[in-house]
Amino acid sequence: MCWTGRPGHGTRTLLEACLVRYFYGLPNYRRTQYLIEENLTIQKVSGGC
Repeated sequence: MCWTGRPGHGTRTLLEACLVRYFYGLPNYRRTQYLIEENLTIQKVSGGC
């Protein structure tokens, strides 16, 4: 990945969010974000966001 100069989430974190969205069948990333925030197990697996 190339550096764009803007800080943000790493590749692994974004990939894990994509997988959570896929496995749970969520329609958008906002709901994925809420699910990750509420679920401690997902946070532990993804490195404790």
